[in-house]
Amino acid sequence: MADRLFDDYFSVHLACDVHLDWLADATLPDAEALAGEQPALKRQLDALAEQEQLLWAEVKDDRQGPLARLIELFGQKLTLVADQVLSDQLGATDWHQTVHFSAGGFSVAKALCQGNQCKVSLRLPVGLVQGYARLDAQDQELAYFHFVSLLEPDRERLVRLALQTQSDQLRARRERLEEKS
Repeated sequence: MADRLFDDYFSVHLACDVHLDWLADATLPDAEALAGEQPALKRQLDALAEQEQLLWAEVKDDRQGPLARLIELFGQKLTLVADQVLSDQLGATDWHQTVHFSAGGFSVAKALCQGNQCKVSLRLPVGLVQGYARLDAQDQELAYFHFVSLLEPDRERLVRLALQTQSDQLRARRERLEEKS
C-alpha cells in the first residue's frame, strides 16, 4: 500500500539520509513551534536567505553574470557546511535511507518504524531539512510518512528538489524508451 502512494508524477525514487527521532506525544508541534526549536545557526541562515532572496529580486537582470554565479555558489557552499555542522550534532548513528521522496513525505523500510510520529532530519542535495512527520500508511516492506510541520524555506527546497529530480527521472525514462524504439 505504501508503495502505491507514490507514482511517477508525484514522487521520485531518491535515497537520501534520514534521521528519525520517535515521539510518543500525541500532538506534533506546528511550524511556529518548530521554528523556535531550530538551532541559532539555522535561524541565522534562514534570515540571511530571506535577505538574499530580496537582493536577488533587485538584481534579477544580473543573475546570469559571472559575479552573480560566483556569489550564488559561495552561498551554496556555506549552506552545505552549516547543514553538515547541524547534522553532525545529531550524531553519526541512526541515519537511514529513504526509498521514495516527495515534497509531501517520504518512505523508509517498515523495519525502521518505532512509532507513528517522529522528528525528521533529511540530508538532501539542497541541504538539511528538519520537521515533523506522521505515519500515513505501511505495507509489508515500506512505511510512508507525510510531513506535518516544516518551515517554509525547507518546504520550498523540498518542492524544488522533488520537481528537479522528477524531471530528471522522467527525462531519463523518455530517453530509454526512445533508445528501445
